[in-house]
Amino acid sequence: KGPGRGRAGSGAPMSSSHSARIRARAAEREAPASTTTALRWVTLLLVIGGLMAIGPLWAPLVLACWVAALARPLLRKLSRGGRHRGRGAAIVTTGIVLVALVPLSLAVVSLAARTAELAQTVTHSKDAQHAIRSVISGESGRSLLREGKLDPQSASAFLREHGEAAMAALGYVADAATRLAIGAVVFVLGVYVFLQHGHATYRWIAERVPLRTEDFERLSGAFIETGRGLIVGTGGTALLQAAVAGIGYAVVGVSSVFVLAFMTFVAAFIPSVGTAIVWGPVAAGLWMEDRPVAALVLLGFGIIVSVADNFVRPVLARFGKLELPSFVVFVAMLGGLLAFGGWGILLGPLAVRLAVEALNLRREREAERGAAQPPD
Repeated sequence: KGPGRGRAGSGAPMSSSHSARIRARAAEREAPASTTTALRWVTLLLVIGGLMAIGPLWAPLVLACWVAALARPLLRKLSRGGRHRGRGAAIVTTGIVLVALVPLSLAVVSLAARTAELAQTVTHSKDAQHAIRSVISGESGRSLLREGKLDPQSASAFLREHGEAAMAALGYVADAATRLAIGAVVFVLGVYVFLQHGHATYRWIAERVPLRTEDFERLSGAFIETGRGLIVGTGGTALLQAAVAGIGYAVVGVSSVFVLAFMTFVAAFIPSVGTAIVWGPVAAGLWMEDRPVAALVLLGFGIIVSVADNFVRPVLARFGKLELPSFVVFVAMLGGLLAFGGWGILLGPLAVRLAVEALNLRREREAERGAAQPPD
């Protein structure tokens, strides 16, 4: 009985310790799952916080990435096979600043002032015919100060009446100028960094995003394709059309040539109608001003501008083509503009293009899984 009682007596403790070991092992198996879930949530929150931190500067960063990708062939020539990559990146970045960024900034400031003056002229016109004539002649666009109609007493009264609104406008301009300056600095530094360390940055991101390598490559390819398509394909075509139209405006002696050329550049993104919504009314105004020869000359330039789209776009498509219909690109630009502000012109097409690529990847993966399943 003694041994039996010993085994029986020791049976309960052995069973209890065995249960404890089972519970411990189960806890060990469950602990990694709960820890992984917690880590996922923490990682998600931290990534969202990081994106919110750099979110206000997404536009200059995206532009810097696109410009660096376009300038990479030039970098290869200057860096001599990568031996002087830092020097080559500095030369390319300096060239971009001197050739593109500084002249573009000066042009934007000048065009903003002239566009505001032209808009005021059109707004205060009596009718459409008078507005078109004002745009052509430019006489109604003169400021009161240049005409001598604003004396010190009137200026003082104006400031007393509208001083608060003027200060608010100055504050808005100062805020916009600060944002523009910060964006320009980030853009320049971003171009240099992406030129010098672009491949390393790409590998760093590819190793950390929760995507398959081939999927990430497809999405990054769509990202670069969007930049090339917008800058080279769509933007280059619109720029050439605006240049030809600007020459036409200058030849016929229309005032506000640069403003009208800029408006033509913007109108070139509109499908079907395009630049005709700018040069058409100007030509009609010349005809109403009893200048039929000038109207016909501008009409000829307008036809060249409109037809050039069919020849220039295929040529530029070899260097950069956006795999989206023109109407979709236009709608994406307008939608991005309404949803995200001025930079939405870039974000809209980019978001749509990445969404299309993600849908294509999803469809391909579903097809792969369906092909891998054995038939019933």
